[in-house]
Amino acid sequence: MPTLSLTSTHAVVSHGENIQFRCTTPKPRCSANAEFQLFGNGLSVSSQTHISSVTFNHNVDVSHQGSYSCQYSYQNNIKSPYSNTVNITVGECVQSSLIAYIRASQLSPVGSIYLQSSAPTLIKHT
Repeated sequence: MPTLSLTSTHAVVSHGENIQFRCTTPKPRCSANAEFQLFGNGLSVSSQTHISSVTFNHNVDVSHQGSYSCQYSYQNNIKSPYSNTVNITVGECVQSSLIAYIRASQLSPVGSIYLQSSAPTLIKHT
């Protein structure tokens, strides 16, 4: 089974952000190219060919939110099982830090907010 990882360290990625998914085979075959496919919400998003791993660059918007997995196959067309699932959430950037500050200070003396699907969310620092 391949392994899928996301290079972004954020729980929520921003609209327009370029993220990278890395798909790796557990045991690559010597000098044999594998075709790697990236799936987003069950649909094929992209494919690349390499021996042991590939990096998929993906510029995201809100429609790219969801579950991602990958799969690989060799020339014999036998497909691997699907990889682990990586979930991404695409948030919208707050354009005005003043609005964010006002909303956060009205809700809590300590906290910060971000917008996800245009709904303000308070994150309390403890």
